[in-house]
Amino acid sequence: MSEKDQEDRIEEYGWLNRRVYPTLYYDSTDSVYVRLIMQLEYEKLTKTEFFRAIVDGFVDGDKHITSFVEEYKEKKQIDSKRSRRMVDKERKEKEDVDKRFGLTSEDIENIFDLIEGGAEDV
Repeated sequence: MSEKDQEDRIEEYGWLNRRVYPTLYYDSTDSVYVRLIMQLEYEKLTKTEFFRAIVDGFVDGDKHITSFVEEYKEKKQIDSKRSRRMVDKERKEKEDVDKRFGLTSEDIENIFDLIEGGAEDV
């Protein structure tokens, strides 16, 4: 395979990879990027593992990440105070319902599996 063909395949793979598996990019200064890489090496994490963990935690509603985001929004004055209070109230109501019924996310997933699969497993 010629060098030109190899470069074309790499470019094609990169294009397909971006379309099938979205890549997370973020803009920062060189010094922040270097500090990020150094901290990741210290924690023995790859960039992929780190961003996947943060995104999964954010999407799944991890209370530590949610708390961090709320503090960040407050510090940077993102969103109105009223809106932030409403979101906080909704989260607390969700926690209250979860505590009252004692359902974990795994329990809820099992309920949906039972509904989807019918009553065969009951």
